[in-house]
Amino acid sequence: MMFPAWRTLRLRLWLVIALAILPLLVFILWEYRTKHATQVGLAEAEVRHVMEMAKQAQDAAIERISMLMGIMSRANDLQASDPEECSGLSKRLLDANPSFANMGAATSDGVVFCTALTSNRVTHVDDRLWFKQALSAPQPMLSKGEYVIGRISGKPGLVFGYPMLRADASQAVLFIALDVNFFKQLLSGFELAPGWEVALQTRDGETLARKTHTGFIENPTRDSELTAALVSMLAEGVRTKEVSGGDQLTRLHGVASLNVINEQVLLTVAAPLHLSITELRTTLWWQLIGLLALTSISACVARWQIYGLIEGWTTRLRSALKRIGEGQPHARMSPPSTIHELAEVERGLNVMAEALDHKGAENQRLLMAIEQSPLSVVITDPSGAIEYVNQRFIDVSGYSKEELLGHNPKILNHGLTPKGIYDDLWATMLRRQTWSGEFINTRKDGSVYTELATIAPVIDAQGQLSHYVAVKEDITARKIASERLDRLSNYDLLTDLPNRRLLKDRIQQATLSTARSNAWAMLLMVDIDRFKLLNDSKGHDAGDSLLQELAHRLQGAVRNADTTARLGDDEFAVVVENLGPEAMVAGQRAEQLAQKIQATLSEPCQLHEGSQILPYHPSLTIGITLFRGTDFGVDDLLKQAEIALHSGKEAGGNQIRFFDAAVQAQVAQRAALEQSLRHAVEQQAFTLYYQPQVSANGKVVGAEALVRWIKPDGSAISPADFIPLAEDCGLIVPLGTWILNAGLEQLRAWSLSPATQDLELSINVSARQFKDPLFVEQVLQSIQRYAVRPDRLLLELTESVILDDLDFVVQRMKKLRAVGIRFSLDDFGTGYSSLAYLKRLPLQQIKIDQGFVRDMLGDSGSQAIVRAILAISEALNVEVVAEGVETEAQRDFLLTNGCDLLQGYLFGRPQPIETCGPWAASAPSSSSS
Repeated sequence: MMFPAWRTLRLRLWLVIALAILPLLVFILWEYRTKHATQVGLAEAEVRHVMEMAKQAQDAAIERISMLMGIMSRANDLQASDPEECSGLSKRLLDANPSFANMGAATSDGVVFCTALTSNRVTHVDDRLWFKQALSAPQPMLSKGEYVIGRISGKPGLVFGYPMLRADASQAVLFIALDVNFFKQLLSGFELAPGWEVALQTRDGETLARKTHTGFIENPTRDSELTAALVSMLAEGVRTKEVSGGDQLTRLHGVASLNVINEQVLLTVAAPLHLSITELRTTLWWQLIGLLALTSISACVARWQIYGLIEGWTTRLRSALKRIGEGQPHARMSPPSTIHELAEVERGLNVMAEALDHKGAENQRLLMAIEQSPLSVVITDPSGAIEYVNQRFIDVSGYSKEELLGHNPKILNHGLTPKGIYDDLWATMLRRQTWSGEFINTRKDGSVYTELATIAPVIDAQGQLSHYVAVKEDITARKIASERLDRLSNYDLLTDLPNRRLLKDRIQQATLSTARSNAWAMLLMVDIDRFKLLNDSKGHDAGDSLLQELAHRLQGAVRNADTTARLGDDEFAVVVENLGPEAMVAGQRAEQLAQKIQATLSEPCQLHEGSQILPYHPSLTIGITLFRGTDFGVDDLLKQAEIALHSGKEAGGNQIRFFDAAVQAQVAQRAALEQSLRHAVEQQAFTLYYQPQVSANGKVVGAEALVRWIKPDGSAISPADFIPLAEDCGLIVPLGTWILNAGLEQLRAWSLSPATQDLELSINVSARQFKDPLFVEQVLQSIQRYAVRPDRLLLELTESVILDDLDFVVQRMKKLRAVGIRFSLDDFGTGYSSLAYLKRLPLQQIKIDQGFVRDMLGDSGSQAIVRAILAISEALNVEVVAEGVETEAQRDFLLTNGCDLLQGYLFGRPQPIETCGPWAASAPSSSSS
């Protein structure tokens, strides 16, 4: 029989004692609260007084700064447009004011045009709050101070702005940056009592100045917990409050924002409330301890009197019954009671416990094995109600044992397991057979997992169904790993499209399907025009962003039944079936779909380059091959689509081309040319031609070496054909090495004759050759082998070399420049010309592209570009060579505008060294082979 707790003797005893001491406890707490309120009130008044003193000190300091900046705004040097005069005055004022970190002025668009500190770069402050406030002020007045890291000094400080009119009537903003010592000056006048603190700090906890009665604290630690409490006080409008900091001491804190230093700087005052409260609390604790002692003595006396006889025995009895109920072995009552009646009860209890121990030992061993099993075990009655689950089942499902017992296991079924699996399960159970299979279940928290289950019926001695037993294993991780491996094998990680492996499988299926249906299908291949240029100029982040966007558009442009895939760096593919049984109709439908895809993918898009978003207009080339049946293999179809695609690329890109035999013949011709080129590189079957470069007075000062390929039958292969081919098939490095060595051999021959010993030789270096790990070492070895003057050699680089990795390029150029080798930037102005990289590169020469020279007399744009290049080169002290000079009018214009060197048909065509004329008379015969 259960009794209410209030009817027990122990509780009634404690209730009487509590009623007796309650008035005394109330009096003690009331007295403490009264004294505490008095102490807090005195401390609050003193805190407010200190804060008011700090505000007055701040107002006085700001008034001095405002007066100074007002005087400065009317100073002639600062109003003058000459940055040097302005900076000179700013520096003198900075030297006279040690607490100033910097001072100067900025134009109305935020560009600092004078500063006391030297700066070699343009500094913008238009995003600073002090600048915006000063610029928008209706009358000359000091802006609120802003605590920031200085963009010129690189140090933290407080910056104020003040509007000013310059001599040319344009608006400007003066600024003064105060270092952190300014904050100490604000607090230096305070005389604080022991335990008091006053501080200036930012909202994120950075302490600007902190003073105690002993002086300023240097490098104080950041107390994030206290800062959060102070910011919360300010937001709630509470000026004073008891707050505990990181040192666990409770102080009375006051907080306020400095109204002229923005909301980010806080003034805080801390009163040592804990010192005055400690004595009150000590008294309170002693009073409470005395009261507790009195209560304990009373309880002990009552306990000895009331419970001395039976409490010990009843406690042992309850303990024994509890242990028996929990199934603990050897649960007995001991020692035996000396009271006869109680001893009889003990003997009966011990006999019952012994019988239960014997019967439950064997069941306990079996239960422990099941309970600790690594597999989930559940037992239900014939209706499916759960009677038992082990700990593993609880851990996997997320339900507690109480939530599971009595319920059906379908509590885990949220409709994800196919109905056919349950139909098979119950058909097997009706046959009283064991069933195995997989369930897709849902945990209590909503997460989905997969289980491999084995379920068996339990038949009792009478042949009746007694229970169902299920043993289950969580195989979610195994399934996920298998699916992930399959995804990695068949899908592109960047675009999530099928990769080449899965595409080939889909093409194989399409060939079999078209063989059965007799309907045409197509394989469409898409290539992004100039994708490498995008990667080189804007970085791989922009390239990846474009690939993802086009993949998304491509999926939206075709049917769900069609296959879209990513083949490689910038290539996609689409497989479309059911184009109809007629070849003509299928071709028309294929072309219409290709036009739709090209239009969809060519729409402008936004690319992500780091944190920037860039507009981009993609251009696509598409190659198509139609197929039906299994006449062509998968690799054949891919090759046909690639051939059609390359045909469109060679036509300039942005094309749609179908595969045909003529295109295939061109591919075969290109392959034959590649084979011949490989043989020519191995045999060094090339010749160097030389085109002279002349100075302003018409004197030949050097030449450019140009490679030519003359085949044994006397036919010449154009460099426009074999140079790009050499780049594509990786032969440009050995070809470039031969050109370098042949050119240095000629340079050595010139050095042996007084008439030609000062001639310079320019040799073109490809991007791949320049990036070759052995390039620098090979050049230095060749210089040493041929014993030529390094300063007579110019290596011509194109902008494609530079754009990929500027730091790497500069490092390599400096290594070669250290021995005297000079560098020329070829075709300047035709790519992503940038003054930023031009200034960093150790260049000695720039070559104006012949396209600008050809058009400059008839096209104002080309003429302006030529003049700009000449002006830039003069400013950078870099020599300029104009290519493609063919007329005297072009020569005169270039010389009039300060061009250093000229090159073109007007002065000589590229020729073998033997026919170059007197200027190159000392030619060796080894420059050709």
